[in-house]
Amino acid sequence: MLNSREYLGNKRIYIDGIARSELAIANRIQANLANFRQTLFFASTLAVVSLITLIPLWAVVLKVLQMYIKDREIARQEVLKANSQLEIKVAERTADLAKANEAITGLNAQLKQENMRLGTELDVARKLQMMVLPKHEELSEITDLDIACYMASATEVGEIIMMWLKSVTAFLLALAMSLAMG
Repeated sequence: MLNSREYLGNKRIYIDGIARSELAIANRIQANLANFRQTLFFASTLAVVSLITLIPLWAVVLKVLQMYIKDREIARQEVLKANSQLEIKVAERTADLAKANEAITGLNAQLKQENMRLGTELDVARKLQMMVLPKHEELSEITDLDIACYMASATEVGEIIMMWLKSVTAFLLALAMSLAMG
């Protein structure tokens, strides 16, 4: 049986089938390998191109980042300088305001003294004016005098002293300036 023709024919068919299967598998492996090589080539090429592109881009990014950090530091220094100058100006203006306040306080004290002096002079002038103006009793002693009068002394230096007298036949208005020169 092993030497029979039928067996040998089947064996030959079997060997041819295995050979065709091996050839088909080998062809498929070769096709897959070629496809894999092509994919690997494209991937490698893409990786190299990406690397070549990314290296300069990263260099640009790093340069921009360095410029940003430098500009930020310059801006921070400028802000610190401006704050320092502002503090100096505030201190100078505070000193100027303190000097001005001292001057104003001194002038205020002088004005108070001057007001007190003028008030005293005004009191003296008022007393003098009241001494010059006729008293009600003095006017009543004149029997034939039919007048009504109003007399007032000045309340401030430079004010007008006013007297008016009214009689049956005439009206007299007398004005005088209160100088209170002391």
